[in-house]
Amino acid sequence: MSEINTVRINESSVYTPLDNGETIVLNLNTKNYFSLNESGSFVWELIQEGLSLDQMTIRLTEFYEVDAETAAVCVKSLIADLMKQELVLPAMH
Repeated sequence: MSEINTVRINESSVYTPLDNGETIVLNLNTKNYFSLNESGSFVWELIQEGLSLDQMTIRLTEFYEVDAETAAVCVKSLIADLMKQELVLPAMH
């Protein structure tokens, strides 16, 4: 299995941004939910834009004071968690 580079939001996932910068995401089928902090919410927005994980990493380094290696680890870890909860799926090319 090749490494996933782009994901999409699962059709059964709904989300709501909160006033404090966090986002709550819920999969209506599995009832799995996830609370995203401010940077996680930023990544969620990038998923909606259809950016690749590499592009998300670049955007994180531009928006937050974080080096590329740290940003890449954070993006991959968050995407893995979101996939485990079935909130995002691999994007079909």
